[in-house]
Amino acid sequence: MKKIAIVLLILTATLGIAQTPNRAPEYAQCLADYRLWRSERTSTESNKLPAKSLEAEQNELGLCARAYLSRDTPIEAEPAFVALQIQLEGDVSLRMAAFLTRHRLMVTYITVWNEEKARARKDNPDWSDFTVGMYQNMFIAQYLKVHNLDAQFYAEDRAGERSSSQP
Repeated sequence: MKKIAIVLLILTATLGIAQTPNRAPEYAQCLADYRLWRSERTSTESNKLPAKSLEAEQNELGLCARAYLSRDTPIEAEPAFVALQIQLEGDVSLRMAAFLTRHRLMVTYITVWNEEKARARKDNPDWSDFTVGMYQNMFIAQYLKVHNLDAQFYAEDRAGERSSSQP
């Protein structure tokens, strides 16, 4: 349960940039959206959607998780719910990595990430490799934002530029 709580915390903190209210929808809406997205979100299907859409879905799942997973009426099975959140976040993170590669920024990012990962492991020695991986998903989004690359990433993503091939 502690791992799920850490994962949910990282997931919900990661994409707070999505433009949705900070209130969870009603339980029935959370459940309906979860079931719809679970049935629709194969990697192929997710690749057709803009990153902002995936982030909005992931943000709503985080709000629903905070509101309902700890109650007596959990949303479906917790592992499946968390797995969908992880899939959505992973899809966006892969696009961000492709963006960095396309713009020849990956080496710089990896250098900064390795420094951050060493600091995070020192501060949190009990973190599993999985938790560190989830933290990396959050860190790549923050890296783009701090370096003023997030607007360019979203513009290219909306335009369908999602491959890692060089121009």
